[in-house]
Amino acid sequence: MHALSLTPAPVHACARACCSQVDVDKDPLLNGLQPVGLPFLIVGEYWVEVRGQCGKLVKGGRFKIECLRTPVEARFCFVPDVSTMGASGAALKKAEAGRTMSFDIESRDPYGNRCEALPELQKLPNCAFSLKLDFREGVNDYGDETIIGENRAYDEAKTTISGSVAALEELGTFIASYKVLRAGKFALSIEYNGAPLRGSPFTLEVVPGPAHAKACMRLHCADSKAPLPILVAGNRASFLLLARDNFNNPRLVGGETTLQAGLVAVQGPEKVGCDIVDKGDGTYEIFYSATVTGEYMCSVNLNNEPVKGAPFKLKVQPGPTHAPTCIVSGFAMKTGQLDTLEAFMLEARDALNNPRGYGCDKVVCVIKGPGGKPPAPFEDDPRFSERSATVRDCEDGHYELSYCINTIGRYKIYLSIADAADHNPPQPLRGSPFDLAITGNRASAKESKVKKAPPKATAGEEVKIEIDEDRDCDSLTKIGTDWH
Repeated sequence: MHALSLTPAPVHACARACCSQVDVDKDPLLNGLQPVGLPFLIVGEYWVEVRGQCGKLVKGGRFKIECLRTPVEARFCFVPDVSTMGASGAALKKAEAGRTMSFDIESRDPYGNRCEALPELQKLPNCAFSLKLDFREGVNDYGDETIIGENRAYDEAKTTISGSVAALEELGTFIASYKVLRAGKFALSIEYNGAPLRGSPFTLEVVPGPAHAKACMRLHCADSKAPLPILVAGNRASFLLLARDNFNNPRLVGGETTLQAGLVAVQGPEKVGCDIVDKGDGTYEIFYSATVTGEYMCSVNLNNEPVKGAPFKLKVQPGPTHAPTCIVSGFAMKTGQLDTLEAFMLEARDALNNPRGYGCDKVVCVIKGPGGKPPAPFEDDPRFSERSATVRDCEDGHYELSYCINTIGRYKIYLSIADAADHNPPQPLRGSPFDLAITGNRASAKESKVKKAPPKATAGEEVKIEIDEDRDCDSLTKIGTDWH
């Protein structure tokens, strides 16, 4: 029986941790050989000494053994800090669109030794590693057809993004990198020589990058340069602006501090500010209004740059016809000649005093006064009659009202108007009823003649003189030196 002592002595300090003594007390094999297993756990070179029980080296009992590195295998590869979301492992969980992300891959054997890639595999692209990202799920489409179309095209493409892997100077360590332009969820697969790494595939969330003005868009608007919907003066309207990054990914979160009220304004016949409501999901509702009709431009700036399609055209049109602000003009509103066609104008305006600009309003003009055929129940009352003026729509917001009266006297013009879309009865204009005086036609002195006049008159006596042709004077009365 032999009793031997085998002591591996490390050549390098890094291998000292595995130095140990192995006692052998076994029957020799039939051929005189004694198998001995030495636990070499750390890569390095070792001196091995074989001593007998007396402590003396046996013949040839000192020799060198080198512990070689294990070849790189997928089962030995891992990403540091992947469980704790450290600096390297974080890139396997979350990434930013458009930004190059990288993480380390280390290969160590079960005893912590760095593995060495086989020479034939080191020459392969990406050092025999394969890094792929498969698109799984997109971000919120906000019900917008443009974004839905972009997502559909991306889904149909079945996009797979490849990354790259390079070996670092430190043995057994590699650096992997990738860049994704699309926000959403991906499956990140890592393989070495065709075999997947532990934990592969990983679920990767790609979040949008910083907001980019040229990519921000109006929601539910197929044409980015389309004008804003027509606004009725005095009304308040709004549109939704979606913040997106440089790669057209919706931002999904709010807080764009550079999108301020001072950078969003409506300019035209008047300048009005806008109110911005941050909805917290990457959308901003922009409210605006105007009281003066005309053509406007709505500017929206982010980071001192106009958003996509801005500035937007905006047309402000008048509101419904408002009787109290409508205007009448023309001498025929106050005076008219007997048996003469007279006319005056009415201009329709809205409640904010904006000219309407187009017709189709319901205009009612009634003239009441002496003469004519009185309406029921005043058929027998000569002091009262009613006539309707003729209304002509000029189709530009103006209306011509004409009348012809054959009885001299004082009248009242009752004028009312209502918007064509208003189902309520017309409302009177401010100042209605208006006073109207109808006078006779003025004949020349040659055509007029005194028909009857008394030759004498007593002081204080009323004298009546009848004059033909001048119908302005049905009768003249002279009391002293006063004429009535």
